[in-house]
Amino acid sequence: MGRVVHVIQWTGDNSQAIARHVSGATSQLLGSTWLEILSGTHQVRARLGDWIWPAPDGRLYLISDNVMRSDYEHTPVPAVRVTRYEVSCLPRDHDDASIFTVIVENVGNEDRWAVRHNGANLSADGTKSWGYNWADGREPVTDEEHEQARAAHAEWIAAHRFDEQTAVAIATVYAPTISVAGRYSVADALAKEAADA
Repeated sequence: MGRVVHVIQWTGDNSQAIARHVSGATSQLLGSTWLEILSGTHQVRARLGDWIWPAPDGRLYLISDNVMRSDYEHTPVPAVRVTRYEVSCLPRDHDDASIFTVIVENVGNEDRWAVRHNGANLSADGTKSWGYNWADGREPVTDEEHEQARAAHAEWIAAHRFDEQTAVAIATVYAPTISVAGRYSVADALAKEAADA
């Protein structure tokens, strides 16, 4: 059985030397903070000052604060997903930032993005829609009406869902044009902030 390894440094050849204390293991540098030690399919991520113990069963254990814990097999790799953008000409800490912010948000499992301002969906030309509404809110009854409703809904989706790049572009064009009741514009909000400073 290999001996407990104290991680004291891992620059250049030292990282490899530390890893070789663990039977059959290799190491890989992960930035300036973490060292990943691999042995077969088992792995452990260590930092300076950590202690590594290769158990008789071949598993690697990280020993920290006198508590032995396993941190090895099938370590999940987190997925980082961007699902929302905020597009605004105002800084986030501005009192009226929420009024002048356009939200670009991923909807569904596909690459479909909605562009929304104050809850309304925007089309490519910036026209607002509060959602699909067939026949003034009446529910379809006959098979023919159901088919018409499905087709109309598909048309609405096509007009209000975009790929990511297009959605961000629409929001970027729309954000500078926002005004409240046609009287309080982005420029007014920025001038108010400058006057209050």
